[in-house]
Amino acid sequence: MFNKVLIKLSGEYLAGDTAESGTNAGYHFDEATAGRITDEICEVHKRGTQVSVVIGGGNFWRGAEAAEMDRVKADGMGMLASVMNGIYLTDRFAKKNIVSRIMTPFTAGAMTEPFNADAAGRYLDNGEIIIFAGGTGLPFFSTDTIAAIRGAELRADCVLFAKGVEGVCDRNPKGLKIGEEYGVYREITCRRMIEDNLSVIDMAAALILMQQKVNSALFDIRNGGNIIKACGNDEAVMEIGTKIYYYKEKEWEEDLCRRKQTYTRKK
Repeated sequence: MFNKVLIKLSGEYLAGDTAESGTNAGYHFDEATAGRITDEICEVHKRGTQVSVVIGGGNFWRGAEAAEMDRVKADGMGMLASVMNGIYLTDRFAKKNIVSRIMTPFTAGAMTEPFNADAAGRYLDNGEIIIFAGGTGLPFFSTDTIAAIRGAELRADCVLFAKGVEGVCDRNPKGLKIGEEYGVYREITCRRMIEDNLSVIDMAAALILMQQKVNSALFDIRNGGNIIKACGNDEAVMEIGTKIYYYKEKEWEEDLCRRKQTYTRKK
């Protein structure tokens, strides 16, 4: 197991995947799906890994999609939505007898505390789970970016991006027709992702990870047990997603292996 991980969890996955929950997923919380996700995080914590979580607010509000609003105000609403998700996660963890706390880049009453890297490190050493909510506190930045920043500040062994894709793909699977193929990288570098505009994570996040020399991974949150696997080691990550290196020699990059998948749309 990794000693210290930061998991970037999009808020919309707390609302459930339609195929998994059988509900009208996408908004608020699906108790079955959210329970599975938090149970897996608790299991990783119980195995001795220091865990922190960056949570988004997409199950309530996505500022980037609010075309009729001023973007600055819309992003502010999204930051507050992620704080609500942070409160939800602390309740889930408390029911498992695990101490957690929410840290934000701005004051949000008694329910959270301002982020401080030294304090966060002490809390992790004491066996607590840290939930980073509120994004960067600034508009125009994604939760991918704050995950990269916090991962660098805390010197995480790996920043884990839990998303609804199989890994870093050479094309966007959602834009393909049934039967069309696409490549899934099992290993890649931040530089290759930036040069090829493989925007499955925010490019600003990829640049920060590369500059600050932090390894990361991207895996499919939709499959049960994948959070536990992703926190295991590099080999386990590559079975369920993509290992992302901050640096590899150019010759290694040119010899990347891709596993071809056949795209099939869920009914």
